[in-house]
Amino acid sequence: MSTNVPEARQLVRALVARSEGAPNDVHAGAHAAQSACERTIRELTRSIGAVGARVLLLRALVDAGAEYHVLASITPGPHNPASLEGVPASLDAHGDSVVAEALEALLERLLALMGRLIGDDLVQQLVGRPECSGTTDEEGGE
Repeated sequence: MSTNVPEARQLVRALVARSEGAPNDVHAGAHAAQSACERTIRELTRSIGAVGARVLLLRALVDAGAEYHVLASITPGPHNPASLEGVPASLDAHGDSVVAEALEALLERLLALMGRLIGDDLVQQLVGRPECSGTTDEEGGE
């Protein structure tokens, strides 16, 4: 029932790399990690619904928040779990690298939870193998 942690980390890195924004953005790392989280949550919402996605996200926030206290101020949006609130304030308080690392840990915990529920192979199909998809955000409209 365990997940392949190195594979989850690789998937997180690929998802974040796919989300990289403008190179002159002082918060590029955190914005890329936030975008990767939100895209993954959107895909999860399409598969299991908003309530299920919110529950998994909240659990991942608790799990990752035990190690990354900066996540205490980041919450899913009230009407849309794929909208993470509190990131700008966290960036102001803690800086890009701290927030980026915390959001990547959040995404890794979310993928691990999903992997325990449906299996790692299905998680990769759900969020898409970035190296195989060749897309950025065509379906997300961002």
